[in-house]
Amino acid sequence: MEKSRKNGAIYIVIAAFLWSLNGVLIKYIPWQPMAISGVRAFLSTITLILIKGAFDFKFNKHVIFASLSYVSMGILFVYATKLTTAANAIILQYTAPIFVIILSIFFFKKFPTKKQLITVSIAFIGVVLFFMDKVGSGAMMGNILAILAGVGYSGMFIFNSYEDSSALDASIIGNALIFLISVPVLLQGNEAALDIAGVFGIIILGIFQMGVSYAFFSKGIETTPSVDASLISMLEAILNPIWVALVIGEIPSFISLIGSGLVLTSVVFNIISSKNEKVILENNES
Repeated sequence: MEKSRKNGAIYIVIAAFLWSLNGVLIKYIPWQPMAISGVRAFLSTITLILIKGAFDFKFNKHVIFASLSYVSMGILFVYATKLTTAANAIILQYTAPIFVIILSIFFFKKFPTKKQLITVSIAFIGVVLFFMDKVGSGAMMGNILAILAGVGYSGMFIFNSYEDSSALDASIIGNALIFLISVPVLLQGNEAALDIAGVFGIIILGIFQMGVSYAFFSKGIETTPSVDASLISMLEAILNPIWVALVIGEIPSFISLIGSGLVLTSVVFNIISSKNEKVILENNES
């Protein structure tokens, strides 16, 4: 059992590593965001269908809403990464758990606990710091789009939590929709020709960063507690800006680093608090 858990954790580390490549690859590929989103989604759709091993999908309102949430997250995150720093884009997207707390009030009539209110407050202060940074209008728009990507990401958590939903099916349908939306842009053929590194970049982005990573995560989550999996997957938010700094030379500002620390702290605090509350509830029931 212990060996199985260790293997599960390793699978999730691999998934987080693959996820963390999105920032540097999006920055490197000299295409407009919609073109990158479309080609990545096309390759991801094929990869995920092969991983699923079947062409039958659940199709109900929760899967549809989860798919639409995926579409908004996928497209907006690429735009955000192009407009602002990779660090800002990924950290602001990681506000998703905070929006889950807020949206749970409307979808599940579940009101936040005092600890969750503290979490939201800390995250809010962190987000405010991002917008206090002296950035151009383009970067400011990137920050806004990154937060909206976080809202979309939270929608995936919300709608995939229903028993009749399917995270894999929602991801496949979402990627297919992103590709269809991008077709008019791709048909224009205005994108620059890619060098060999760019070709490999878009292949890695579509097949491995968005496709194979899901297979590793799905395998790892089978034997890894959800709280541990959530904490391990946060490696993405740490590694993403590092790869961009090393390859592209993009360094986030000091105030953005402080904001990042507050947002990540709030997310970790929320995850650990949820685990503790679950343990207390289980003890009381027993």
